[in-house]
Amino acid sequence: MTIPVERTNAVKNLRDAAYDAVVSLVGSRGQRILIDKNIIERMQRALRHYPSDSDLNDTAKECPRLWK
Repeated sequence: MTIPVERTNAVKNLRDAAYDAVVSLVGSRGQRILIDKNIIERMQRALRHYPSDSDLNDTAKECPRLWK
């Protein structure tokens, strides 16, 4: 069973990993990385709506049994 702090950490870690991936793929002009442009665009769109730390804090106040 996943406890609230584990769930919150998983969401934050996934957000950070996805952001780092987009930044490294978009920002690595000197390297040749073959990845479909659509994948990068999908990740960017998903991150645009992914919950921020303040979103998680607000929902934790409303539903502490799910988030910490």
